[in-house]
Amino acid sequence: MFHHSHCKVMDKQWVLITGSAKRLGRACALRYAEKGYSIILHFHMSEERAHQTANELRQMGTDVIVVKGNLTKESDCVQIFEKLEALQCIPRIIVNNAGVFPEKLMLKDMESTYWDETYNINLRSQLLVSREFVRLVERTRAKGDFRIILISSLGGRETWKYRTAYNVSKSGVIQLAKSLASELAPKFTVNCICPGAISQPDDFSEQDSGLIPIHRIPMERYGNADDIFDAIYFFSTCSPYITGQILTVDGGYHLSRT
Repeated sequence: MFHHSHCKVMDKQWVLITGSAKRLGRACALRYAEKGYSIILHFHMSEERAHQTANELRQMGTDVIVVKGNLTKESDCVQIFEKLEALQCIPRIIVNNAGVFPEKLMLKDMESTYWDETYNINLRSQLLVSREFVRLVERTRAKGDFRIILISSLGGRETWKYRTAYNVSKSGVIQLAKSLASELAPKFTVNCICPGAISQPDDFSEQDSGLIPIHRIPMERYGNADDIFDAIYFFSTCSPYITGQILTVDGGYHLSRT
């Protein structure tokens, strides 16, 4: 279920990134590691990729704990944080990266399972992971300031045709960030990032083929993992006076829509 190196875990700055075996989550894990953080690498299905990523991180001299879990299952969310507690590993930062971008679907064709699956991973999991993080900090009476970073989408601020489940789940993440920021201050900051069109040619996914035409983006390119990590790292290190913020990283695309 987990593996960790022989380090004294309590002395480290740990960051938990959900869905960090591949794509954006993996890229963020590598970039945090470059900046000296220890990584809690979470995966659900991508076991082989998770261990590849963990090995890459360890080759950089980074301490890694690998945790497995289906974040749409409440019991798995609870279990992940119980394991971290057993290892005396209290993360400082949680990046709620895990999510899904399902295919377009018209309302008349939408099964409730499609809605539930989208909502459960995109929104509910971010609530459950945040809740278990708060409970862990309370149980262990951990000191310091803690940070929760939610990943929404430009699609949480806009309305895209036949993407109802995605749009609604991601707009829920924006409201969740504001609600949690209000409730959890001053011990936790909660901020939210809305990526626009992100291309990861070295780790391609079917969803990349549906990207908007590049000429409609003022910066004249797609975003990449560095662009998103800049925003994540800002919220990881900025003054805790900055909380409840929603930051869109889209190359100005939202401007071309108005």
